[in-house]
Amino acid sequence: MAGLNASNNSDKSVTSPATAVTTSSRWGSRTTFHTWFLMGMRAAWLLFLLLALLSHSQGGQQGPFTWGGVILAGGWQVGPLALLPLLLVFGLAGQWWLARRTGGWSWGTWRVTGPLAALTLWAVINVVVWEWHTAVLMLLLLWLVYLSLINLFPQQAPWHGLLVVIALVIMGQAGVALAQFGLQRELGLAWLGEPALTPFARGISVVMNGETPWLRAYGLNSHPNRLGWKLVLLWLMLWPARYAVTGWLRPVVWLALIGGMMGILVSLSRSAWLAWLAGTAVYIVAAWVTRRGQVRPEAAPGSPSTFPPARTHLLLTGLILAGPMLFALAYGPLVIGRFSRPTDALEILSLSERLRDAPLAWQLMLNNPWRGVGLGQYGLAAAQLHPLAGLVHVTPLLVGAELGMFGFVGWLWVLAAPLLRRDLLRHFAPQTAVWVAIILIGLLQPEPTPFTMQGAILFGMAAALWSVPWPDSLGGRR
Repeated sequence: MAGLNASNNSDKSVTSPATAVTTSSRWGSRTTFHTWFLMGMRAAWLLFLLLALLSHSQGGQQGPFTWGGVILAGGWQVGPLALLPLLLVFGLAGQWWLARRTGGWSWGTWRVTGPLAALTLWAVINVVVWEWHTAVLMLLLLWLVYLSLINLFPQQAPWHGLLVVIALVIMGQAGVALAQFGLQRELGLAWLGEPALTPFARGISVVMNGETPWLRAYGLNSHPNRLGWKLVLLWLMLWPARYAVTGWLRPVVWLALIGGMMGILVSLSRSAWLAWLAGTAVYIVAAWVTRRGQVRPEAAPGSPSTFPPARTHLLLTGLILAGPMLFALAYGPLVIGRFSRPTDALEILSLSERLRDAPLAWQLMLNNPWRGVGLGQYGLAAAQLHPLAGLVHVTPLLVGAELGMFGFVGWLWVLAAPLLRRDLLRHFAPQTAVWVAIILIGLLQPEPTPFTMQGAILFGMAAALWSVPWPDSLGGRR
């Protein structure tokens, strides 16, 4: 009996070689599956971001997400690529399932996740009251982008894939914009969502070059202002990576920064220009605060330097700064006309509409303080107050009118919460630059908000930056 007990104790304390091999094999296969799963999901995400940011879908009838599609009710076309977001939803759920036991899942920093969750909850309640609206799908897309970038992309080299996508989008959008501005017409890229453009067509955004209407560049977007703020946000995201990357990716990043600067200029978007200046000012002040009294670290022998030679630095930065100066010399009347006292009918009409619509939005919010007029219902509600009312070009007022006072306060909370921290510029310069640009654009435009596809994607990317380190360890502390 004693021998039996000893034998049993021995069996419990010693693992057989077969069991050890089986356990090791299962662990190895699980690790391999997870590795391949993450690689596949990252590739799918990069493809989706590239297509979504480099194209425009006009009413669901053109663009990559309609290729090879079937026509649904209302004229919408849904192609195979339109199923990518659904694949990404399942992929994100799979990552959560695989990471729940290891504690590898993150909901992001509470400064961003908390306000976003509150705003989302109130928007869903609003939609339940006022009927279903596609804006909720855009909110879900924002969360999909936000959580996927935090949990599917580690904090080191795989971010380079995202940098390549950002650089490609900037170069693609800027290249099309420059060609449109120079030729004063579209390029025939309707299959990528390019609108039909001519400076003499009603509804096309133009400025006056003397007595001649001059087409503003659209890129692959529905409006020049959308081109402008999209390029500004991506440009500010890419800026800190110019020295953090090495090899072939560094010239690609610099080329995107130089080309993107020209794309921002030809959009002739005042809000984009001011947002770029504000974001750049954040970087300048942050660099001064961070480097004051510090000694530049010496790179270890044989390791690539993160600081380029002074001449290269000055040359490349000079090329970027030369763009606005050369553009101002070549198109001085257009630039001056965007900021001087308006003298032509188009500028006077644009400013008068903005002055008219802001009080209307405020009145709608006061008339409907609890529920608002409903997501996406601003146009109909404003038309009851003024027959010529347009979309208000102040994002907080737009959100407040559609979601009421709770939505208005919630939106302000979303914008302010990430900035209320110590050592903001020292540890969170890239995030702050992008966030300040978003705030400034929102004071002059009805975008970006989480209730449109482009806004949801870019807002989700900007929000994710607060929770993951960006290249060159610029993410800082949480």
